Amino acid sequence: MYNNLYKLFKRDDSQENKNKTLLEDFNTESFIGLLKGNEDLKTAFLYTFLKLSNDEYTINTQISKNISNTYQEYSDCRVDIVLEGKDNIVFIECKVNSQEGYKQLERYQVALETHYPNKTKTLLYITKNYDPKNILNYNFKQYRWYEIADFLIHYTPRNYYINEYILFLKEQKMTQDTKLLLENINALKVLQKTVEIGLTYIENSKQDFETRFGKTKGNSNQNWGEIKRSNRFCNLTENILKGDGYSEMLYSIEFETVELSTHLFIERNHSLYKQFINIEYPKELTLIEIDTGASLYIKDLLDNYLDKDNSITLIKEWYLKSFDLFKNYLDKSNISILN
Repeated sequence: MYNNLYKLFKRDDSQENKNKTLLEDFNTESFIGLLKGNEDLKTAFLYTFLKLSNDEYTINTQISKNISNTYQEYSDCRVDIVLEGKDNIVFIECKVNSQEGYKQLERYQVALETHYPNKTKTLLYITKNYDPKNILNYNFKQYRWYEIADFLIHYTPRNYYINEYILFLKEQKMTQDTKLLLENINALKVLQKTVEIGLTYIENSKQDFETRFGKTKGNSNQNWGEIKRSNRFCNLTENILKGDGYSEMLYSIEFETVELSTHLFIERNHSLYKQFINIEYPKELTLIEIDTGASLYIKDLLDNYLDKDNSITLIKEWYLKSFDLFKNYLDKSNISILN
């Protein structure tokens, strides 16, 4: 049921990054729907799984909280799940195939402090992939979706809707399979060589990138962190656009989609945000808006360079063309960059 409903909504959404948001929102609403429709399951989840303090919690989703009026350095936030009791408040951020937005958990902490000064605060972060955070405040805890799937699998009595939701989690690879397969062994055998090739492609275009957009923060050690954080290799320049607010210019090899990618991100509270999204951009580029801002990007399948002896040259040329495309666009749009 859940798989069919998700496919029904997804079919009209041709943009991959919007699909990520759609999946996360659909998953959140589906799971909370289970809890609201089954009081015993809700009780088990809140007190046995999450081990929250006893309270009379109401559950709401997609709750917007204003913090920019008080703290101009932060954009407002929209919290996936809010559990509010008489004495306790819990914010839950849910991720599937995306990473934490810019200072997202930090902004949630500010929102908790601003809007609920007299309640005991808890901040929870649920992800599909490994994404460790080091937050000491607000009873912070991290979970992964496979843990929730395991909780549901062992919950009794299971009904039709719980079973269907478990199937949905399995379809989206949000359950944990620890069985070691031949493909895993084969991947380990070529892992070092694959990493070396990927880093070579990225480093090979670093000078071209820095000539146009300024010095990057990229290095090989940073890219090992990028594998955990974002499932990619990349180089990036932060705060590339003049004005107040965060922005970044980035080029990468995306592991999940197996693509080359170049993108420019601007946070929603940046002083140039409205100008940025309203300017006509080249047909080769795609603009998407998300909760935290907007991203202008271009991609190419890595499969297009498979088994080609001159793949390193071709990939360098693709990146160079993408850099020039962005640089010319910014120059013609009178959007100033810092380099």
